[in-house]
Amino acid sequence: MFALPFVSAGMWMPYTAIALLAVWWLSYRSAVLVLATGLHFPVGASFPTYVSSTLGRTWSAATDLSICALLYTLLYAYFSGFGSVLTQAFALQAQESLPWLNAVLGVAVAAMVWLGAGAVGRLCGVLLTGMAMTFIAAVSGLLEHLQPANWLTAEPGYAIYALAALPAYLTSFGFSPVIPSLITLYGHNEQALTRSVLWGSAVALAVYLVWCAVVFGNLQRGSFAGELNGSIGALVQALSDGGSLGRWLNIFSFCAVASSFLAVGISLADFLADRFAWRSSNALRLRAVLLTFVPPGILSTLFPQGFVAAISLAGLIVVFGYFLVPALMHKHRTGRAGADVWLVAAGGVFVALCHVLAMAGMLPVF
Repeated sequence: MFALPFVSAGMWMPYTAIALLAVWWLSYRSAVLVLATGLHFPVGASFPTYVSSTLGRTWSAATDLSICALLYTLLYAYFSGFGSVLTQAFALQAQESLPWLNAVLGVAVAAMVWLGAGAVGRLCGVLLTGMAMTFIAAVSGLLEHLQPANWLTAEPGYAIYALAALPAYLTSFGFSPVIPSLITLYGHNEQALTRSVLWGSAVALAVYLVWCAVVFGNLQRGSFAGELNGSIGALVQALSDGGSLGRWLNIFSFCAVASSFLAVGISLADFLADRFAWRSSNALRLRAVLLTFVPPGILSTLFPQGFVAAISLAGLIVVFGYFLVPALMHKHRTGRAGADVWLVAAGGVFVALCHVLAMAGMLPVF
């Protein structure tokens, strides 16, 4: 969520709202396709089982690589983002504090993931409650200084910046990885699962829209190309008033990154446990947890400022594993594919093409 203002600043508020709504719909439909497939497998199965059983080993191997790359990239982003949030909140020196902060955070989150989906679900519930309360408090404070006229400064030429922002949007709505973990939590209760995906994604969309609106209503477009420099801590500092608003923003950013951290962590741990058959004991699950958190923890210590870049890269990776493959699994399983299935696949390909063009310098990046 905290990367959204950075990648959206080029197009500004009106085009941001349109792009977010379009990507939300694509991501929601993709998650529904994954859910429809997952309900035909035993509780505890994950993407390796889904894909190998429906599309075969070749597709399964390719999907495994893309999912691992995606989730590891996201974990790296959340390691670096978490460190930035805490160093800003406690006025620590980032150079000296990040190594031990990353170690402490990694151990704490890994311990919760090792305990399983139930523990993570309960803690995420607490964090989401904290997010809701502090988000309302922070937004209320930001509304005092809101300048709606800022939103209207968007020009028609700004729309082109949406193309380079789409991969990061795709990552922000990339909730398909948690579908197997949701099935583990809820069982084969299709109604509860569908409701969870719909309302969870809709709440995310609403929060993203409000967040971008209040940020763009308080800051000038040019600041995103200058002093903020893609840093979550710098963004929170720029929005803070030096008093209670700063504290609410710090607590909110902590809860937001922590809940995302936990969700991605358990998704990757469950994926690895399923892939290597490490589900039969706590000792085997510990292997999956260590393999989940140690590599991105080391990378975030070596390269601590890669949050926004990693989120955008993850958007390219997510296209294959969570857009093309779900559409193909649905078609193989049912023998048919409606217009929405092909639209999900085509939308994913378009976003991937946008990212490749942006990396090649063929799309404007603000």
